[in-house]
Amino acid sequence: MKIAVNAYHIGDLISITAAMKELDFEVTKCESSYALFELDKHSWVYVKDYGSVVFINCEQEQSFGVLRTLIGAKFQIDDLPQEEYSIVVKESAPFKVGFSTITVPELDCDTAHVIALNIGQTVALEDFQLQVNDLLELTRGFSKQLVGKGVLSISRKEVRQIIGQTMVLKNKVAENLFVFETPDVAWSEQHLATIDKQLRQELEIQKRHQGLQLNLSVVKENLDLYQTILQHRHSSILEWIIILLILFEVVQVFIP
Repeated sequence: MKIAVNAYHIGDLISITAAMKELDFEVTKCESSYALFELDKHSWVYVKDYGSVVFINCEQEQSFGVLRTLIGAKFQIDDLPQEEYSIVVKESAPFKVGFSTITVPELDCDTAHVIALNIGQTVALEDFQLQVNDLLELTRGFSKQLVGKGVLSISRKEVRQIIGQTMVLKNKVAENLFVFETPDVAWSEQHLATIDKQLRQELEIQKRHQGLQLNLSVVKENLDLYQTILQHRHSSILEWIIILLILFEVVQVFIP
């Protein structure tokens, strides 16, 4: 049996309490940071507080309905980062994670939880990486200006605004995306620990998280340099204004 897994990242924090009230499904497992809803046999919806929603064996219209409920009027499916995976349920088969496919001997609630958590993390990482890439492209453009013209066509206010965007994104990653998080159930069940480990390795979650942090640091360093250059330019302008004012006063003294 082959089961489809679709994950989306809506970009905003999700209130788990509100989601449990708004979604008319049976809650199988929940904590303050997530909720796992069971729709039918081998069919679940996993909602994670940092904005990831994972659908296991759900019809497309049903999935879109859940996303509309969580996002509201601004829902646009094409704008959402998404990941697709397949779960192959094969009796007596060993747990195995391959390219876009997860093979399990049976699919129960705990296995679905471990799979949904990892895929929810990877789609969140993808969304954050897209935002970081935009910031990198922006700073790359300013660096090219310095190479070609030796000047920056940006104001100190704009630099501060971009710094603010960078710090907000960095805080989002640090506060909400716990890449070392493992479901409690995986600590007590060997087969769940195995599939959790294999998923993390296949999806390269920790490596991608480290790369994300490094890119954010590069953006921040570039912006700090731009701010220093603009501050120096501003100071130079003030110095020239002071020199001109002094010169004007001297001229007034010697010329009646």
